[in-house]
Amino acid sequence: MNVNDTITVGADPIAMVDYIALKEMDNEVARQLGTGFNVGTQMANVTLVGGETAIVPDLVNHVDVSGGAVVGIVQKSQIVTGGENIQDGDLIFGLQSSGLHSNGFTTVRDIIDKNEIDLFSQFPGGESKKTVDVLLEPTRIYVREVLDIMNIVNIKGGMANITGGGGIKNIVRMKDMKYVIEDPIEPQNVFKKLMEMGNLSYEQMYEIFNMGIGFVIVIDPESRIDFINAMRNKVQFKEIGHVENGSGIEIPKYGVKLSGYY
Repeated sequence: MNVNDTITVGADPIAMVDYIALKEMDNEVARQLGTGFNVGTQMANVTLVGGETAIVPDLVNHVDVSGGAVVGIVQKSQIVTGGENIQDGDLIFGLQSSGLHSNGFTTVRDIIDKNEIDLFSQFPGGESKKTVDVLLEPTRIYVREVLDIMNIVNIKGGMANITGGGGIKNIVRMKDMKYVIEDPIEPQNVFKKLMEMGNLSYEQMYEIFNMGIGFVIVIDPESRIDFINAMRNKVQFKEIGHVENGSGIEIPKYGVKLSGYY
């Protein structure tokens, strides 16, 4: 996920380190984690230059893993920060997520426990996959697609990686404006079932989860056609709304209003 964070300012991730902490040494777990890091770094075109593995039985229950720090590079003149560049009337595009990404797993665990769901049983609601596989669907990496787009379209607005506890509210990190999501990406089944099983409102869902929107790009209206043409066949995306003067996030379709405070 940190490579997705890196590209929000227009930077090309070039190097990263990992961190693995284990309750006890488990060669098979370590091998699988190493394989996963290798696949991820190839997707992001980034080099894993080092890291740390620690055996800390008094601190972790089984395994604690992190992508660690990422170093990216960008020309000063090409840094994307949002700031004064985001204006009233700008357009908001959403890139589809692959699932939960790293959003809301405290809530997920609570829902799974309260509904007494076996992680290795079929996920409720018609999924053919096991529950554990649906919940741990790998996070989509947007590095190559976004950097390719930046070579074609001058993104004067801003970009946001929708993850962590803020859900869609990560958008306000770009600039304190009003973001109206008129036509959100349809949430995948995993979000709908978690909402149902957890008896959560749409407002709570958008506060906690990415709800199908994994990455957001704000552009000026004049760049709309060039952006759409450049984005085709790269990743599923959708024009989801626009920017207005004001503050906060509104999703009229679901009656959601979130404060601008993050």
